[in-house]
Amino acid sequence: MPKTVNIAIKLIWISLAISILLSIAQRFLGDITLNDLITALLVNALMCLIPYKLAQRSTVSRLVFTALFVLSILFLLAAGHEIEVTLLDKVDLLINIPLNIYSIYLLFFNEAAQQWFNAENKIK
Repeated sequence: MPKTVNIAIKLIWISLAISILLSIAQRFLGDITLNDLITALLVNALMCLIPYKLAQRSTVSRLVFTALFVLSILFLLAAGHEIEVTLLDKVDLLINIPLNIYSIYLLFFNEAAQQWFNAENKIK
């Protein structure tokens, strides 16, 4: 596995851990309901499949991760006025958006990463 892919995977794990910790903190502060916490934890648990699959050279996981990131940004831009955003939500966004952008950059715009993922596609 190229170093850049390894870094991208670690950044995604860090991003997920931050999201989980901030969701739990929001619950303790009373910013979100128990149902919202459970939903956030389930979504983050499902997102854990992405770095796992990336480590297995899954090109589809690169595309899914990028698509989910782009869709979430578009959703925030489209419905941002109607969503109540807490301070911890803002912290989450300020930390995770750059982490995810850099992860996408490392996964798609790096020669070693492209060769590594393309080599798997040629094997199949």
